[in-house]
Amino acid sequence: MVCSFRKDKYVAKKFNGIYRGRSFPVSDFPGGIKVDKNEVIQITLNLIKEKKLEGASVGEIIKIMNTSAGSLYYYFKSKNEIYEKITEYIFVEIDEVLKEVKVKRNKRKYLSELTETLIRFLEENDKMLFFLVNIRGSKYMDFKPDPLEYLSVFKKALLKKESSVEDEKQIVLKLRMFTGAIYEVLYSGRFTEERKLEAEEIKEICNIFWNEIK
Repeated sequence: MVCSFRKDKYVAKKFNGIYRGRSFPVSDFPGGIKVDKNEVIQITLNLIKEKKLEGASVGEIIKIMNTSAGSLYYYFKSKNEIYEKITEYIFVEIDEVLKEVKVKRNKRKYLSELTETLIRFLEENDKMLFFLVNIRGSKYMDFKPDPLEYLSVFKKALLKKESSVEDEKQIVLKLRMFTGAIYEVLYSGRFTEERKLEAEEIKEICNIFWNEIK
């Protein structure tokens, strides 16, 4: 059975100079101009959701922040570096939310709760979902984000003491397939059908991926 959760549990923490224990301080650019790195991340996420990667220009960010190119580039060498920081922020948020799920002896139930937590978090923070889906294979990124960075709790639950190297490879493959499926299903639901998944749909996803887990 899919569990129910508080809606606000899945809302990413507001930027106040710290996110999930990591600090992005409001910094002073020589000359007295302040740049809030957290604000840069939020603004960029909003722009990407509105205009996609190709439309979220540095010029737009500067205009919205009412700052200068020099002050922005003092902290971010390029738009690609902004995307790297956004990816880091999202991965930390997801990782911390998943770690809040209580570990259970029943691995199938635990994996199902992790799955629902991930799904509901991305639904409530759909600009993060939009970003994660659109950066895959993008020419605007010169680094390759790996979702396995925030799926460590899934991997830990699937590994056994006697797991071999080959077993671990199979688990990694399964998690990559799982991530791809989640992205596609949620993206279609949120941005094409404009809806959230029903509990039965989440249950079916869990059955597909975790049915054989004991």
